[in-house]
Amino acid sequence: MQSLKQIFIFSGWLLLGILPLLGQTATHGILRLAPGAEDKFLRASGIDKLAPLGEGRWVVSLTPDSPLQGKLEPISLKQKLSEELQGTEMPKWAEVRLRGDVEGLELLVYYHRDSSADHAQSELDSRGYQIVDRSDAFGRITVRIPKDDLKRLAAQDWVWRVEPTFAPMELRTNVESARQLRVTELHEGFGLTGTGARVAVVDGQVEAHPEFGDRLTQFRSAEDNFHGTHVAGTVAAAGLDPDLKGMAPAARITSYGWRLGTLSEGVSSILSSTTTEQHDLATNSWGAGAREAFGTCGLMGTYSSFDREVDRIVAENNYSVVFAVGNTRDQYDCNMFARAGFYTLPPPGAAKNIVTVGAVDRENATSTFSSFGPTRDGRLKPDVVALGVGVRSTALFGSSESLSGTSMAAPAVSGLAALLVDRYRQKHAAKPEPELLKAILANTAKDLGNPGPDYSYGYGIPDGVNAVAVIDEDKLWRESVASGETKEFDIQVPDGAPAVRVMLAWTDPPAAFGATRALLHDLDLSVLGPDGEARLPLTLDPFNPAADAAPGENHLDNTEQVVVASPAGGTWKVRVKANELPFNAQRFAVVWTVAENPAPPCTTTVFPSTLFAGEAGGTAAIQVARSSTCEPWGVAELPDWITHAEPSTNKASATAKLRLGPNESGQQRLVGVKVAGKEVVIRQNTKCVAQDLPVGELVNARLDTTDCSFLGLANFYAKHFKFKATRGQRIIAEANSFLIDTYIVLEGPNGIYIGEDDDGGVGLDSRLPANDGSLTLPIDGEYTLIVSSALSRQTGSFAVRVTLGDPEGPESALPKVIEACPAEITGTLGEGSSTAGRRGDLYRTDVYLFEGRVGQELAASVPESAFDAVLYLISPTGAQLALADDAQDSSVPTLKRVLTANGVYKLEVSSYAPFGTGDYKLQVQNCSEWVRP
Repeated sequence: MQSLKQIFIFSGWLLLGILPLLGQTATHGILRLAPGAEDKFLRASGIDKLAPLGEGRWVVSLTPDSPLQGKLEPISLKQKLSEELQGTEMPKWAEVRLRGDVEGLELLVYYHRDSSADHAQSELDSRGYQIVDRSDAFGRITVRIPKDDLKRLAAQDWVWRVEPTFAPMELRTNVESARQLRVTELHEGFGLTGTGARVAVVDGQVEAHPEFGDRLTQFRSAEDNFHGTHVAGTVAAAGLDPDLKGMAPAARITSYGWRLGTLSEGVSSILSSTTTEQHDLATNSWGAGAREAFGTCGLMGTYSSFDREVDRIVAENNYSVVFAVGNTRDQYDCNMFARAGFYTLPPPGAAKNIVTVGAVDRENATSTFSSFGPTRDGRLKPDVVALGVGVRSTALFGSSESLSGTSMAAPAVSGLAALLVDRYRQKHAAKPEPELLKAILANTAKDLGNPGPDYSYGYGIPDGVNAVAVIDEDKLWRESVASGETKEFDIQVPDGAPAVRVMLAWTDPPAAFGATRALLHDLDLSVLGPDGEARLPLTLDPFNPAADAAPGENHLDNTEQVVVASPAGGTWKVRVKANELPFNAQRFAVVWTVAENPAPPCTTTVFPSTLFAGEAGGTAAIQVARSSTCEPWGVAELPDWITHAEPSTNKASATAKLRLGPNESGQQRLVGVKVAGKEVVIRQNTKCVAQDLPVGELVNARLDTTDCSFLGLANFYAKHFKFKATRGQRIIAEANSFLIDTYIVLEGPNGIYIGEDDDGGVGLDSRLPANDGSLTLPIDGEYTLIVSSALSRQTGSFAVRVTLGDPEGPESALPKVIEACPAEITGTLGEGSSTAGRRGDLYRTDVYLFEGRVGQELAASVPESAFDAVLYLISPTGAQLALADDAQDSSVPTLKRVLTANGVYKLEVSSYAPFGTGDYKLQVQNCSEWVRP
């Protein structure tokens, strides 16, 4: 048996010659252990080795009865605090403001291995700190604390190390985008800067900035706009700050600022930019919204009026237009996840003649947000992609900022296009036609995603050097073809060429309303080798959008590409046939390249990386965007409460559909699963259980990551409180906190919505009603006050209180309930009516409550009255929605209103003149049935 002397090295007996700390009972500390000391003998002496420090020194924990308690070296504050936290100046990136403008720090708190994450979180909770994140895998909790508490926190025995939150990541700049597009080589090796190009920035107004100098013209006066200024910098910032240098740093730009939100004005601005000022191209980082709330989900991928008008501008004005494809793929509405990302194009993503640009990250993997094709009729979109994740560019007041979105990718392609326009004009004394410019960009692009074109990346990421080579080497053909006609020409392919790529493109007339397909003029491309064999274009199957492209006839798109790997050297024949031409002869462009185009790399994007699920469980979906060049993927490491509902392996992009069981454990579930080789964290909240709230008392509580979800929003935590009240009682509900931005919702019996508030109290505190005064409760029963946060994933302490007061006035003055519609009610406005209505205390008012739902078209009138009646409609939040006096064709107060929220509405019947009284009849249609407990 080993002795204590064999287990420890004493110099005296303690590391570094420190004398024994008699009487101290520190649990964690440092000991020097003899080489070969066996764990079982250490544990017998109450010692648990936690982490080696080198040279025999170990961080250990001792049991309270260990005989070595007095010989343990404590871990000093200097050892616990990172270097950045040891001085008087704190790291700027870790500084935060807590509630009440308290100076705070966001910190990474690492706990000892033998301390559980739950224990560490409980300790932080007990001090009222706000927990931002928790990583059990790395043994740390991210927390926000007051600055003055730093040393007190670090002194806790369970704390091993405290560091500032992670330093800001290195964000990609315009320079990164230029490198991916090989634009930097065009600047340095070709001297191309876009001197002769003019680009219209159709966006919010671009603000003057040192990077633009005198090259910026503000065509239309509008409010300075952060978004437009950022976009313009990616196109044409001069590079005074090298990181901000745009793609075409010498190009002239014109800001066509317009009232964002009005699509018609945006389209008019594009038209004006070519008809009034004769620009070379227009860049656009905006589009129509596709949201359930807007009722516009059906627009995704459709050839809408918006698309049609943009196509017309390109076709009739010989004008190149670039558009961002949209950021809808990571939406949680419009059944987005069921589509595996496909068919997510908001207008004008289905336009034929524009260059539509998606977004990739620095590694050329598609972003989580970039919209995918196909269009509703199966056409290829986007056309190309560019960097759109973390792009730093120009901002307001001469500054710079980093943004992500396809809005950032489109101007990068526009800037490259400006360089190509400049180069083409140098050689041909004219700008390239839209179809020629599009073909040069797409046919020379570096292939990404699946081999050949696909609905995620289009033709890939443009390659500026190869694109310029097409212009310089005159590898292009511009012609026209009439109905039933075929045009041919020869190209020379050198021996040993790695590939030949030939692209046909044409600007198609806009399709008419009601056309069976968006493509109007149908041209066919084929390429014949020296052996006489015809090669057909690569086509896609819109019914299997994740599949690879395969050669076949294309009768959908106005771009067609033939790709031949390792072609035979010699003469190849390019053939363009007019398959269908409803109108006159069609102009077209053909470009070709023999540049190498290797197989796309394997890339994978998984969204979301953290999945928040409600306590009821059910279906959850994870989008996987993956190149078909990768190995088949699957879902692994699932716990017993999650099952994979789809086939276990997939080749390329698909949705991983999971089924989650309900969580009634009373605790949050937290698990990491593997989807396509990437970890996805799944957090499932527990069932909401309301606790009793004593009326009139201030109750302290805390929002925590283990709480139930707020109204089904799994990344918002909630506490529920219940209390009983009677009809007519007046209520004031409050939730106050120094750590979180509280948000409250009051529900009546059976979940009837009463009201909600964010910042109606002092500062950011919540109060119902939001203004002074109190609310009148409509019915008897049990009410529920839900407390959550206005910002996602906030945790921290708060105080809540509900105050109830007696009804004001007689019973007849209390609100009356409309049980269901249609309803016809006879009433009397008189001494017993309320004097607290909208018209003030000189007027008698009868109040009627009813339940309304989104989309109902409420109709209410007072067809009979002994007085000159008026009628008010009040929203669930207390806002006045409508006032009806005399109708235009009668003396009957009548109002109609489409309801835009669920909840309890009010109708107030009052008189036009003060002191009006008498009998009346109220008629109401299109409200919901009032469900009583």
